[in-house]
Amino acid sequence: MKPFTYLGFAFVSIILIALPKAHADVDPAMVGTWETNGVTAQGPWKLTWEIHADSSYLLSGALSDSGIIESGDGKWHTHSKITKQSADGTYNLRDVDHMEGTGPAGSGVWTRVADAGTAALGSSESNPFANVFAKENKRSITEDQLSREEKDKLKWDFFNASNNRDSRDRLEKKARDGIAMAQVFFGMQLAAEKNFAEAATWYRKGVEQGDRNGMRNLGVLYRDGNGVPKDPSQAMSLFRKAADLGDVDALYDIGNLYSDGMGVAKDEVAAVEWYRKGAAQGDKDAMNQLGACYWSGTGVDKSAREAINWWKQAAEKGDENAQKNLKMALEKFDESGQSRTSK
Repeated sequence: MKPFTYLGFAFVSIILIALPKAHADVDPAMVGTWETNGVTAQGPWKLTWEIHADSSYLLSGALSDSGIIESGDGKWHTHSKITKQSADGTYNLRDVDHMEGTGPAGSGVWTRVADAGTAALGSSESNPFANVFAKENKRSITEDQLSREEKDKLKWDFFNASNNRDSRDRLEKKARDGIAMAQVFFGMQLAAEKNFAEAATWYRKGVEQGDRNGMRNLGVLYRDGNGVPKDPSQAMSLFRKAADLGDVDALYDIGNLYSDGMGVAKDEVAAVEWYRKGAAQGDKDAMNQLGACYWSGTGVDKSAREAINWWKQAAEKGDENAQKNLKMALEKFDESGQSRTSK
């Protein structure tokens, strides 16, 4: 299959060159978020590069990848963590917001993702982008920093974004302003529009600010392979981080990965324990699944009484599957777990 190429860079079917050393250094001037775009026979495409100070990068859009980038003296070299392939080329900083690059696919221009007017901020001798980064850092706003009114406005715009252009535009603007909650909401809107690659980009921005909802949502994309390469191990890592920060839904997701043996060795006992953690915190999906485990004896001793108990709690919370399961169970057993046919 012909490899996908884009201006300045390409993923090819062979390894071009091995990394010369385990630790790579990145030119501070390259640190930041950049976009490239173009048009092929298949239609328009866009790529977003997030280059970090520790030399790692995240690539999203028409392609998704992560790895290490080494740069200096006008030359760059990347090594993918996902494809295990490497590539190299040159770069030239044309101005504060534009970088010309060459690579296996030819040449192209990278544009820094920033608010209008940042190109006129000027530069410092030590780092020509120091002022840009300082401004972007100030724009990082976590959910805890928002007032109740601000959160309610964000929720209103999110719930109306699909049928109200003004709401969608406000949501996107607040996301671009660096508000983590808006970034995750905007990612969810993009996912609803089936634009999973762009959704992943915005979830990552929320993740970088420690947003647990962004972690779980990005984990779902990696679990299902939507907009990013399917990677259950990465999904598990993100679910665990979200769970550590108090995301109850992530407990159920972790249980499912253990139950299915995705990204981790299949362990039905561990799955039950994660479902139990979620159920203890009131998650109806975890309650329903825990009931199913007790009903079938999967990862736990079979118990109609416990199954009915958990299905009843989930049903009371409105879980339709639990309501159906409870109806089926009560046709065969009473709430104490005694068989109706034996009476």
